[in-house]
Amino acid sequence: LFDQALDADDDNSKLSKDQRYDMLLASAHFHKEEFGDAEEASKRCREAIKINSKNPRAIAQYADLLWKHHDDVNLADKYYRQAMKMDHNNAVHILEYAQFQIEGRKNIGMGEHYLQMAMKKDPSNADVLLAHARFYKEHKKNDKKAYEYYKKAVDRHADDAELHMEFAEFVSQDMRQFREVEKGRMLTNSSVAEEHLVKAVEANPREPSYIVALANYLGETGRKKEARALYNQALGYDEYNADTLGAFAVFLEEQMKDYDEAEQMYLRAVRAAPNQNGILYNVALFYDEKKKDYEQADDFYLRALEANPKDSTMNEAYADFLAYKMNNTALAQNYYSAAESGKSVIPLSKPKKGRPANLRQDAVDLEQDPLSSSSDDSSEDESESGESSSLVSSRSSRSETSSGSTASTESSSTSGSGPRDKRKRLNKMIASAKEEEKKQKKLQRRDSEKSCTIS
Repeated sequence: LFDQALDADDDNSKLSKDQRYDMLLASAHFHKEEFGDAEEASKRCREAIKINSKNPRAIAQYADLLWKHHDDVNLADKYYRQAMKMDHNNAVHILEYAQFQIEGRKNIGMGEHYLQMAMKKDPSNADVLLAHARFYKEHKKNDKKAYEYYKKAVDRHADDAELHMEFAEFVSQDMRQFREVEKGRMLTNSSVAEEHLVKAVEANPREPSYIVALANYLGETGRKKEARALYNQALGYDEYNADTLGAFAVFLEEQMKDYDEAEQMYLRAVRAAPNQNGILYNVALFYDEKKKDYEQADDFYLRALEANPKDSTMNEAYADFLAYKMNNTALAQNYYSAAESGKSVIPLSKPKKGRPANLRQDAVDLEQDPLSSSSDDSSEDESESGESSSLVSSRSSRSETSSGSTASTESSSTSGSGPRDKRKRLNKMIASAKEEEKKQKKLQRRDSEKSCTIS
């Protein structure tokens, strides 16, 4: 529709200059956000600048593209400064330049200077307050200041559900334990997190992701009945939502210990999102650890790795499974190597439709595979792998691909040691197996010599 409107205007000039300017910027934003097409977005911005070079909006938008998508920080710097010069009282342009200094230039001091300048221009702006909160959390490691700015932001923008979610996550996962009395009531990390998760749901009551986040939190804090009711409520709004189904399955498995219902919920999640690697990995772990169905576990490990072949946690978990459950130490070595190097174990044959290729038969040694150094296809694979939503609860052996809710939980690998330690143990196992094989061959030779002598 954007293209049709702009193309029609080329012929008939139905739009005024201001209307076409606004249409081009909206189209540029759409191309960047929805299609990831930075080239087309840049083209629209340049056309808008030609129409009105005195308006800083297109200039600032183009600067953002130059930095984030074209890696031209010097030219981006020039355009950011031009936008600020044209509208020196606009806190948003100053804020954008501050973030450019912090993330693009890696100049924390200069970034802080412009953050403070933006705050002076518009102290009630939600984006400015949020930028300060994140700056103190990530760069200054000052929980007290970060909490202060998050609190101001959510107090002034009570209808912003995402802001409440981020604040709840910060308080429950990142902030050190605290207790303080406010208006006659005791505040703790837990009480503040729950309060703002509830406010997020209230701000957008029909959005399943907010309901699931609250359900995850309640489940992890022992309020199972309330959590179950919320999962069902979320499914009532969208019964085919893979993230909701996956989170509910984890809850049924870990909190309720109802493995039969958990299995049904996992399979519903897979049907809803057959290529979402986080869900596939959780299903693999479920069959591996809880159901002890190793054939199913093997199938889902391979499907998860097919969706995201370079994930180190999944490669390591599958290597453990092969080494200790399937006794396939030779292939396990390949997957430990993949976990350590960040490369993938690539199947020689193309997977058949409906079922992945048998990687145990078709696996290629990483050191010999000429395709393992290619990066052109990997970025495309990763972009289409469908990362699992952060609303899915974490478990001790699950990777960040299915990491959890706002409750404070720790995520570790399948065992305490890393790939290097496991490879040492695996090498010992292989060496032991080879020694045993040599002994057997010696015995066979002796038997054959005896049989020859007898004959």
